[in-house]
Amino acid sequence: DVVLKNLNTEILQSLKTKQYSQLANFIHTEKGVRFSMYAFVNPAKDKLFSKEEFLKYIDSETKFTWGERDGTGEPLVLSIKDYLEKWVFKKDFTASEYYFNDIKASGNSLNNLKELYPNFNFTENFVAGTEKNSGLDWASLRFVFEEFQNRNYIVAVINDEWTI
Repeated sequence: DVVLKNLNTEILQSLKTKQYSQLANFIHTEKGVRFSMYAFVNPAKDKLFSKEEFLKYIDSETKFTWGERDGTGEPLVLSIKDYLEKWVFKKDFTASEYYFNDIKASGNSLNNLKELYPNFNFTENFVAGTEKNSGLDWASLRFVFEEFQNRNYIVAVINDEWTI
């Protein structure tokens, strides 16, 4: 879908250039946006922000627990801005392979995107791993969209990578 591909590109550009107020314009006006550290979306633990909350905290030093790092179980505690810079956009996804309603890669983590968001469109931005690391350092960034009042909004931002 051309509309979502263009929207995907705009969101990636907002992340790359750290234009977070522009990014907020893509957040679903009623449902907000959920951030998942890995492919398994956990509504009970993943952080969910309304557009207003996102804008309130984006320039603050308030830290949130985003989840636990795979392999160590250590909690990831960061401000929203640091989370976006250090986790969500950990690779340059503007140079990624683009997929529409298709999942290119998967690690050992259960991927429940299609179960939690049935009939929703999503995009995947995939960066292949390096030969040096046998391809295991791949990364994906997925955006789940819902159409509301004739406009598409993101309802989920899901990172994925090789997990132990």
